Amino acid sequence: MNGWQLKFVGALVCTAWLAGCGASGTEPAGGNTGAGSSAGQGATGGQGATGGQGATGGQGGAAGTAGTGTAGTNAGGSSSTTTLSSDASYLLTVVTPNWTDPNGQLARWKRDGTGWARDGADIPIILGRNGLGWGRGLHGEGVVSGYDGVNKMEGDGKSPAGAFWADLALGYADTAPTGTQVQYQALTPTVQCIEDTNSAYYNQIVDPATTTPDWNSTDRLKRTDGLYEFLVFVRQNTDPAAVPGRGSCILLHVWSPSGAATAGCTSMDRDKLKEVIQGMAPAKNLLVQLPSAVYTGLASAWGLPPLGS
Repeated sequence: MNGWQLKFVGALVCTAWLAGCGASGTEPAGGNTGAGSSAGQGATGGQGATGGQGATGGQGGAAGTAGTGTAGTNAGGSSSTTTLSSDASYLLTVVTPNWTDPNGQLARWKRDGTGWARDGADIPIILGRNGLGWGRGLHGEGVVSGYDGVNKMEGDGKSPAGAFWADLALGYADTAPTGTQVQYQALTPTVQCIEDTNSAYYNQIVDPATTTPDWNSTDRLKRTDGLYEFLVFVRQNTDPAAVPGRGSCILLHVWSPSGAATAGCTSMDRDKLKEVIQGMAPAKNLLVQLPSAVYTGLASAWGLPPLGS
C-alpha cells in the first residue's frame, strides 16, 4: 500500500517503519539501551504526517532493479512518461565524491515553473561512517540496474543512496520554527524508536509510558544533547512495509561538535538544518542521495538538476 501507514501507539502517531541510524559511537550516546543497538545509534521520525505522502510509483521493483512503478524506470526496464521527481514540490540533493566518503554537499531546489531553481547556498553534510549504500525508496528495492554500489543493511554504517520522501520534521520544541510549512511533531522525553527486529513495534515511534514494551533495543529521541534538536525523517525502507535488516530510523539531524560521521543519518550544522526545515514545502519533499558519478548518470532519467547548475 502506498502512502503513510499510521499507527496510534499510546498518545503518539507512529509508523510501521524505522530503526538504526543517528550518531556514531564517537558521538554522545543519547540513551540507547538493550542489545543490538550500536553505540550512539540515534533515531527517527514517527511519521505523523496527515494526508499521506505516498510514493508515486510504489516499491514495485525487485532487488537490483529500479522498480519505481509509474515514476522513473520500472522493474522491466522500460521508461515511463514521467520522471522519478515529477511529483516532488521541493528537492534536497546530497552528493558525495564516491560511495565510501562520508562528506558531501546538500543542495536545496524549488520549482520555478520550468524545472528546478536553487533555494540558497549548498550546505556541507556528514553521512554514515562508511559512506552510502542503496536503500529502499522511490527508486526501487535497492541497487539500481546498471550502477555499482551495494544495498544498505542494518548496522552497516552507511547512509541510504537513492530517492526518498521526507515530509515530517520533529524536534525538541513544542512548536515548529517560524515559517515552517512541512508537518512538525514535538518530541517528549519518553518517545523512543524501536530497533528490535523481533518487536511488534519494530521501526515505530512509541511511548513506553503508554505501551507494553516487547523490545530489547531502543533509542530515545529527545536526547540530553542537541543532536536531535531538529530532525527530518527520511522514508527509507518504509513502503509498503519495512523489510527487517534493510536499515531504518534515517534522519537529517544536527551534526556532532566533533565532526564525527554518523551511523547512517545525514548530519549538518544546526542553523542550516533549521533553514532546511523552514524552506521545505508542506508536502512532496524529495531527498536524493548519490555519489557524484551516479548522480550524473541518473539526473536526466530522474528529472534532477545537473550537477553544477
